[in-house]
Amino acid sequence: IKLAEWNPEKDLLAMVTEESKIVLHRFNWQRLWITSL
Repeated sequence: IKLAEWNPEKDLLAMVTEESKIVLHRFNWQRLWITSL
């Protein structure tokens, strides 16, 4: 993980991976969205 940001109001964790993918999860690790840059 190169970068991670947590939004407690929306219960979301956004991460950028070493492979330049953006991943969006709920705090319980339910994956909501993933894309490649």
